[in-house]
Amino acid sequence: MTEKVQIEVRFDPKNSEKPFGLPLRTIVERGTTIEWIIKDPFVLEEIIFSQRKFRRGFKFTVYFEKSSAFNWKTESLLVTGFPPFIPQPYPIKVASGTAENKGDHKYGLKLESNENSDDSKPDYDDDPIIEVI
Repeated sequence: MTEKVQIEVRFDPKNSEKPFGLPLRTIVERGTTIEWIIKDPFVLEEIIFSQRKFRRGFKFTVYFEKSSAFNWKTESLLVTGFPPFIPQPYPIKVASGTAENKGDHKYGLKLESNENSDDSKPDYDDDPIIEVI
């Protein structure tokens, strides 16, 4: 049986360094399934009304710019409407994959609101590391 590691996505708009509260480094063995999840329904409410700016929708993206621990480089979750349309029940899975490639893999989790989709800069971005041993 493969091991599963869940990385909980939180949200603190005041913390520009780590807005999603992700661990700086997650160490897993090759073959481990990793899931980025949102457990708390208030996370989406915080995002929708953060910075006194109403968002009609947004997209979470887990991405790897260089090497990836997985057989993919980008996975996204789109949340639209008000109240937000959640494509699945809680906990919400933002992305998941089975770690296949050993080494250190810097990844990002970014949040882009629909209003900023034409802008190249995301609303929030966090850049931790997954180490596959």
